[in-house]
Amino acid sequence: MPLNLLHMRNFREYRPKDAPRNDMFLCDEEGRDWYEWRNRLKPSTMKILYAPNGDVVCIVRKLEEAILMNPLDLSLVELPYDPKYFVKDKCWAFLNGKLVPAEYQK
Repeated sequence: MPLNLLHMRNFREYRPKDAPRNDMFLCDEEGRDWYEWRNRLKPSTMKILYAPNGDVVCIVRKLEEAILMNPLDLSLVELPYDPKYFVKDKCWAFLNGKLVPAEYQK
């Protein structure tokens, strides 16, 4: 993965001092605030939310869609855009730094 693409792991809720009571604040395991860092996402990439087990929850391309995501209890990775990942009825997993077809047991 190119070094300039974001990878933010394990978002959790936190409460800054003097924060409004009903607002939600999220940071990743490195303490980076989602609402500050989401502005660094690039318009030419895929933005992928995935669960702790690697299951992909959401893939978007547009920044307008990405800034609306709520990554609570998830991780986010940015990858170069590839249209093959935007196929209906196809499930993906993010494992070992790569998007792979998800394999579910019946």
